Amino acid sequence: MENKIAPYHRGRQILQMLAEHAPISARGLEEIIEPKMHRRRVWDALNKLNKKGYLTKRYDGIFKNTGVYYQISQELVAREKVASFLKCTPESLELKFMPRHQELIHWEGCTIWTERFRKLFPDAQVTRDFKLFTNPLAMRLILADRDHPELMPDFLVVLPEKDERPRVSVAVEFERTLKSAERLRRKLNKYATETFLDGVIYICDVDSIGNKLRSIYSSKVMDNALRIKHYANNFVMFATNTHTAKGLAPVLVNAEAKFADLHEWMHWLRTTKMENRGRNSFKPLALTS
Repeated sequence: MENKIAPYHRGRQILQMLAEHAPISARGLEEIIEPKMHRRRVWDALNKLNKKGYLTKRYDGIFKNTGVYYQISQELVAREKVASFLKCTPESLELKFMPRHQELIHWEGCTIWTERFRKLFPDAQVTRDFKLFTNPLAMRLILADRDHPELMPDFLVVLPEKDERPRVSVAVEFERTLKSAERLRRKLNKYATETFLDGVIYICDVDSIGNKLRSIYSSKVMDNALRIKHYANNFVMFATNTHTAKGLAPVLVNAEAKFADLHEWMHWLRTTKMENRGRNSFKPLALTS
């Protein structure tokens, strides 16, 4: 039987999502809210919150001028009322970072994948890019450089130490468009040689982007990546963006174009010491090619 939540709680759920991820559209909210809501119900809830003055709309020219993104109103009175519902402070609802119009689709894609990874790995700490600079652990793992924010991941997944298993950290990138080869090389090289990360996942809108990334990584980064050279073929994984696919987990492809299961790869990282992650130690990759 489908779980149901009272309308009052649905409104609070949406406000919580907006407090963390805004701006976001009704389409995006439909993707991430649990239990699932029909699009019409999402619109109804947003309209009610908007009429109460809790939200503001941001219109964008994409989708033939139908791109409407919502965020919590920045008026102090509105933030005070929302804060009372969410048991937080009005200051915490201030929007300290706002994506530009051309970044909105990418932003929403990162939001959807962030929430998807939280569902896939409930014990993980999943942190968006705009919050990484305030996360001391993330800063240590990424060796972040404030002068080069373009080298930060879209979000970071950290599995904590558990049952004598070490902490595992994986950067995730959501790529909608193909960047210059040099820019992609710099970022891949940063991950492989200038961080303490255990792995990286690139989720690409189309296969051609993933193929280009895999080619750059294989030809220009792997051989010089001494830190992870013993498992360089399984350090960076590539996947195609499939919001509508059955199941939540993306299908991964490694540097040798062999398939991998996300959970098995993460389990392998978590149960295999860095020095033991040799070329042939990740057996599931050999099952499908």
